[in-house]
Amino acid sequence: MLRKLIAQDEQSSIVWGMPKVAIEIGAATEILPLELIDQSIIAFTPKDF
Repeated sequence: MLRKLIAQDEQSSIVWGMPKVAIEIGAATEILPLELIDQSIIAFTPKDF
């Protein structure tokens, strides 16, 4: 199973704590502004889901 952890970028975050830690420990596979997160989830979701 493929896994993806998206962290919201600092510029679009109101609270930067959790995304910052996910990035710092290397858990985030993608760092995106809030307005692009939905598109990334849709692109990652299998078409037959």
